[in-house]
Amino acid sequence: MHIRNLNDKFAESIARDGHTKIFQNLNGGRDEEYERTGCAEDDIYDWIRKLYRDSRGAELPGMVNPSVLGCMFQQQTVAWEPIATKYIDKVARAVDVFNQTIFDKLIGDEEVKDHLRARLRQQNQEAVNRSAYELASLLQDERGGILQTVNNYFAETLSNIREERTFQRLKAKGFRDGSYLSATRGNEDQAVENIHDTLKAYYKVARKRFTDNVILQEAERRLLGVNGPVRTLSPEFIRNLEDSELEHIAGESYVTSTKRNDLASKVDRFQKALQIAKSANIEVCSPRIRHDSSFNI
Repeated sequence: MHIRNLNDKFAESIARDGHTKIFQNLNGGRDEEYERTGCAEDDIYDWIRKLYRDSRGAELPGMVNPSVLGCMFQQQTVAWEPIATKYIDKVARAVDVFNQTIFDKLIGDEEVKDHLRARLRQQNQEAVNRSAYELASLLQDERGGILQTVNNYFAETLSNIREERTFQRLKAKGFRDGSYLSATRGNEDQAVENIHDTLKAYYKVARKRFTDNVILQEAERRLLGVNGPVRTLSPEFIRNLEDSELEHIAGESYVTSTKRNDLASKVDRFQKALQIAKSANIEVCSPRIRHDSSFNI
């Protein structure tokens, strides 16, 4: 249940703090889904406009350089890495606490417990390292490559936004006898709005995809799965240990072994001395019996 809570908090954190700029709604206000209380941040349209102007090349007015959207998405998702890394660290610590609790309850011998922990620590760290490596790969795929999705939600959302934006613009201009006044926009304004709407629609799809992948691939599979730290201590793990490893984990220490050998040697000597004493006692008693018998005669 603790891991489920961490999953929920991670999803909430990346939804609240994962974006650099707050997207706007069609009325020009901040979209409540991306709002952060107590934050005075720059207008996202001003940010987009500046990047758009700085990136203009030989394309026609109003057209967008294809690399611009990818660059904006990278800047918009800068917070993903620290948020996801913090989440993975919390899951790893929760797993470690769980293992410590299980060891304390099931293993009474402190020496065996310490040896077993040392033996498992390396494998557990390898699992955590693999998780961190794959997280870096996920981040690279989402933020470093081309923007790509086959999710219909992206196209549907973008289409709905554009239709609603056109309707709002027409409504603001007003209708006359079944016709409407011109609602065209300047090339730059149109480009800035298109970039905002495309970035917003794609960001939501990518954020949900990234969140699911981090939870499923890194936490559930790497840290909680079959080969993860939670399930490392198993009958199969014990069966695969070499005799020398078993001896090191569960065998006696040198001090204990020396004491045991000394005690065994002492017991052996005592037993031999007892046998000698018994034999000597019989020999002492026998002459006395013979002497008494001769006296009686």
